[in-house]
Amino acid sequence: MRSYWLAGLIILLTALLSTWLLLSPVDRHDQNEHEHQDEHEHEQDTPGLTRIAPAIAAEIGIETEAAGPVLLAETRVTTGRVQIDPNRLSRVRPRFPGVVKDIRNELGDSVSAGDILATIQSNDSLQDYYLRAPIAGQIIKRDIQLGEATADEPLFIIADLDQVWVELDVFARDLDRIDEGMAVIVESLDGRYRRTAAIEWVSPLTAHASQSVRARVVLNNEDGRLRPGQFVRGRVIVAEHQVPLAVRQSGLQQFQGADVVFTHLNDVYEARALKLGRRNSDWVEVLSGMEAGTEYV
Repeated sequence: MRSYWLAGLIILLTALLSTWLLLSPVDRHDQNEHEHQDEHEHEQDTPGLTRIAPAIAAEIGIETEAAGPVLLAETRVTTGRVQIDPNRLSRVRPRFPGVVKDIRNELGDSVSAGDILATIQSNDSLQDYYLRAPIAGQIIKRDIQLGEATADEPLFIIADLDQVWVELDVFARDLDRIDEGMAVIVESLDGRYRRTAAIEWVSPLTAHASQSVRARVVLNNEDGRLRPGQFVRGRVIVAEHQVPLAVRQSGLQQFQGADVVFTHLNDVYEARALKLGRRNSDWVEVLSGMEAGTEYV
């Protein structure tokens, strides 16, 4: 039901906006000549205006907020990948060569430090000893079978993924603007994950193939939303500008070359053409076309 209302609203607003943009200045002036008509009739006949009852607006999910001053962040966009923190990775090897007598855990199991992973009979003493988890984490590799003889290869690899590294590729054009300590917004490529952290380290080395420099960000990952190997985007905040008036990018629409938003007063929505300035992925500065405090969709 909500999707039908929303589709209808989009069609209605687009039609009104099209009519409003196609009118000449004279037409717009003539349209305002009918001030002797009552308020309801005036709003129905004015291009770019429409009424939507509050209950219907709530039902179809229209959200508004007041335009105002914003600290506009200037960013440099980078890409990178999620990596396992090597300090939180353990390759569990047998202490002595022997034969595997018992296995307690499978691939993907979560273990605590000290948990018994397997029992091995030593070749030298013929005594059994336990292979224990040195750290807490998840078993991400298992290379062990009952009855097999062990050597010096890891039988289990355990990773603590509650904290991960994000290694961003910084190219030459941005190197003079990006440094350790700068804030960076890390987000998944689909935009569903977003978190702000600081650049912990910038490598002094350049990768030969890509000619990029690695910048490391350490992120808490207790919710498990970041997976090692996953590609991510990083928006490094290189400067911030206080602007007196801005609107969200999500409220901005472009129609026939004009940038507009729909302002909101009571149950009336009006298309407003804007002159825009600086912008980032979230906000855009408004130079003219509306005033601070104006509610917009």
